[in-house]
Amino acid sequence: MNLIKAVYGSSLSFLNTVPKSERKKIGQFFTPAPIAEYMGGMATNCYETVYVLDPGAGSGVLSAAIVSKLIDGKAKHIYLDAYENNVGIIPLLTNNLEAIREAAKEKGATVHYRIYDTNFIEANRKAWTGLAPNSKYDIVIGEMVHGQPNLYFLFMAMGAHLLKESGEIICIVPRSFTSGLYFTAFRKWFTSQVRIENVHYSHQGDLSAEKTVSYRRQSFYGQKKPQTSLNISRLQSLKTKTALSATDSMHNTKHALKMMAIRFCSSLHQKKMQKL
Repeated sequence: MNLIKAVYGSSLSFLNTVPKSERKKIGQFFTPAPIAEYMGGMATNCYETVYVLDPGAGSGVLSAAIVSKLIDGKAKHIYLDAYENNVGIIPLLTNNLEAIREAAKEKGATVHYRIYDTNFIEANRKAWTGLAPNSKYDIVIGEMVHGQPNLYFLFMAMGAHLLKESGEIICIVPRSFTSGLYFTAFRKWFTSQVRIENVHYSHQGDLSAEKTVSYRRQSFYGQKKPQTSLNISRLQSLKTKTALSATDSMHNTKHALKMMAIRFCSSLHQKKMQKL
């Protein structure tokens, strides 16, 4: 059984139970199986014991992808932290993670997972400010595009911050990450922390018949190592590869990014207090 396709299939079955007016909104949480499989295949940190973070787990398709790659390697103990604050999708995520755990068990590996039904950024703000441990994970994998697309950089920054040295981050992000002037400062900070080694531009042609949701994103693989030049591999499709190269000077914008993250967390806290 292909674990990724099985989890994606259960996600689509769930989607069919949702009113059509809500399908597009919920579908944003389901990474298409071909993209998920490609992303999981980027991982190389297949240790015997691996700590994994999925900061926007959705239905668990990317968790399935990374676990599939790890259990095909030498991983025996996988510790997975999955964040998802859409309570309506938690039962589906739970069922899919159980299926993932059973699939790993059949291959002699153990998956220990925890689901956090809270906002990923707010939950880890103490780690960002140094009041709690960071450097926790060997691999961070996630789709960083959520209901507020311009906040994806906070997920990327926190994910990188929580990585161990030489840990791997594999993300799906909007294309503005590589081209938008608004994110120039963030790109410079991020590439001072993470060495990006591969970028894949996704489009509908990559999805074959699975076009449930319009999908125009880019995914990348990087390691927590600073770099002075940015080497990008661009994939026109899953089968065709063309190399690109670019150089980006480094500036330390960590303080500015930190203040933006704190303001965002404070805003979330105020909204919660208002509800109470």
